[in-house]
Amino acid sequence: MRQKQRLLAEWGMGVAMADHAESLGLDNSDHRAEALRWRLTHALAQWELRHRVDSRLTPPTEAALRAEFEQNRDRLRNPPAFRLLAIQFANAENATEPDAVAAARRVVARVRSGELPFEQAARMHSLHPSARTGGVLGWKTRRQLGSLDMKLLQAVRQLSPGDDTGLMRSQSGLWMARLLESREAGPMTFDEARETLTERLRRSRIERLESEVREQAFSEMQLRIALD
Repeated sequence: MRQKQRLLAEWGMGVAMADHAESLGLDNSDHRAEALRWRLTHALAQWELRHRVDSRLTPPTEAALRAEFEQNRDRLRNPPAFRLLAIQFANAENATEPDAVAAARRVVARVRSGELPFEQAARMHSLHPSARTGGVLGWKTRRQLGSLDMKLLQAVRQLSPGDDTGLMRSQSGLWMARLLESREAGPMTFDEARETLTERLRRSRIERLESEVREQAFSEMQLRIALD
């Protein structure tokens, strides 16, 4: 949400500044007009390049994926990860409000006593999008969990499977998390690596196609660059 608001604000600022520049007549300068024409030409050239590349781009074959997997098997590894349930009771803005803290403590006590199942508590009380699935965050690497909340990562790393963090306050609000399972780093299976392999081969294919398209375009135009 904050990123969307920032992008909208930047867009609005850009539109406002462009309108003001036009009102000052800045768009009538020959130098600026030439710069704008060059930017448009460059953008059109990039779109044409992308169009030609996309028209030739095909998904990698199963054989190509298998070959890439075998060639890079030793480097394709799953990082350490945690499988979690989590409840976000409050966001950062109201994490210190006495009523919010007291309500969260009551829920935590009921969960820990076994009176209220964790998944049900998440559906009833969590602000996080995972509430609709009972607080299931699934497998999260350290990087993924840290990007969600660094303090949550630090707390989870101290847990054994089945343990929970209790109520904790972090920079993103009030949380409770339960560690279901953890795994050490290990080799990927072919199925686990498929997405990575597909993207790797796709990028490689795009680079080759872009080079081919540029060479073809130069040839069609019979373009020669002479250096004095």
